[in-house]
Amino acid sequence: MLSQIRNRFALSEKGAKDFCKGVFWTVWLDVALMLPAVYVFLYLQDWIRPVFNPEATIAHGICYYGLLGIAFMAVMYVIAVFQYRSTYTCVYDESANRRISLAEKLRKLPLAFFGEKNLSDLTATIMDDCTELEHTFSHAVPQLIASLLSILLITIGMAFYDWALTLALFWVVPISLAVIVLSKRKLHKQNRTNYLNKREVTEQIQEGLDTIQEIKSYHQEAAYLNGLDEKIDKYEHQLTRSELLMGIAVNGSQSILKLGLASVIIVGASLVASGQTELFTYLIFMVIGSRIYTPINEVLNNLAALFYLDVRIDRMKEMEAMPVQHGEKSFNPNGYDIRFDHVSFSYEKGKQVLDNVSFTARQG
Repeated sequence: MLSQIRNRFALSEKGAKDFCKGVFWTVWLDVALMLPAVYVFLYLQDWIRPVFNPEATIAHGICYYGLLGIAFMAVMYVIAVFQYRSTYTCVYDESANRRISLAEKLRKLPLAFFGEKNLSDLTATIMDDCTELEHTFSHAVPQLIASLLSILLITIGMAFYDWALTLALFWVVPISLAVIVLSKRKLHKQNRTNYLNKREVTEQIQEGLDTIQEIKSYHQEAAYLNGLDEKIDKYEHQLTRSELLMGIAVNGSQSILKLGLASVIIVGASLVASGQTELFTYLIFMVIGSRIYTPINEVLNNLAALFYLDVRIDRMKEMEAMPVQHGEKSFNPNGYDIRFDHVSFSYEKGKQVLDNVSFTARQG
């Protein structure tokens, strides 16, 4: 499982383990955030049930519920501290290790690699991609997986209480997820195009920095700035399109979720009228229904963020897959003659530059 997580999210072994810890504590935090709903449920069960059942009596007073509220807040605080340390702190440690390992990887790559890549591309990979991975893995990915697991646990628990109202509450969830998943290919294409356009802007700026003397000497400032403006306008236009598409997908799926509460109202009223469920149970599901969709909304937002991250992860995997130079790290020559002994070399496959060449260039 750790190897699959490492491969999917381009993490180190320690990063994968920390990621699992972050998911674990985020699941518990999502469950703990349901404690206020549990608190309301216990209070209503104790104080309002006698209204519907005259034989029932109030079992606990205000002091009991005051202490219970403090206990619930203490539990939520402790879990939130562990969740913060296992996600944000560990993610930034992994980000530092990723940057160091990426720089070490670049140090070992052959010169031919740097002939194929320009400086802006490498700068974007080291700085921009790492920053995006850092932000998403601290704010989105652990929360996404944890929300899915916590929603599953909450759904199972509520189904044991009343399966019909649970079904009325959660039937919209798979439909909302399907809207996001079905738009994945289009979102990925938009993100890829937007990424390439952004890199063109970076390359244009880098080109200006590298050739500023030539640009000013030949009075090409206007031509250079016009070209830069065109690339920026192209990037902004594509960014607007991708943001609009993502907004339509996410907000559309979240709008579908709102139908769940309406279905609970309709189904619950029908069940109460037919005597198949109690009015108290109906009220409890109404209270929970106003809170239960919050982690689901987070799932939809984070799922879209994960699609945005795929392009960065692919680039990071591409960099890690590059073959490094091999040979001895230390060199102690006996003199400084340069000797070629049956040397063959090519920059590209099928285009041989040297073929079985042998000679000696004497020192001096």
